[in-house]
Amino acid sequence: MNHSEGQRYTAKEAASHLAAVADHLKDYSEGGSTVGFCLECLGKHFSSLRVLASEGQDFFPADRDLWFRLRSWCDETMDRLMDTPAGVDEIMEIMRDARAFRKTIQSKYFGRLGTCGASKTGSCSFRPGGDGPCKCLTGLEPCCRRES
Repeated sequence: MNHSEGQRYTAKEAASHLAAVADHLKDYSEGGSTVGFCLECLGKHFSSLRVLASEGQDFFPADRDLWFRLRSWCDETMDRLMDTPAGVDEIMEIMRDARAFRKTIQSKYFGRLGTCGASKTGSCSFRPGGDGPCKCLTGLEPCCRRES
């Protein structure tokens, strides 16, 4: 895992903005609360993600398709949110997409920080005693779910 400073910056910032997008949308989806839901904030995060996705296409030639898909998703999602009010189902879909992109970026570029060890061992290494599956920090679903 020997990435340049530009690569590290791009991957970390993209993951951070994707986590922020999911966090803003989570506030809205839980009972329609608008406290943490701000379209201006989402616009800022999506605009930053578009720039980072463009950089990622250059910084990560082997993964150019991933970064192209991220930029396209940002454009499409921004257009959807600008044109019509989003319902809870649509917000949940955008949250799932943001989480999927974040987890893909983390698993590719974050080394040991990119995957949850509990998915292999069945117990969370971040909980005292490591007993049982941990709860995903995003609150969207357990991150230690065993995938088939």
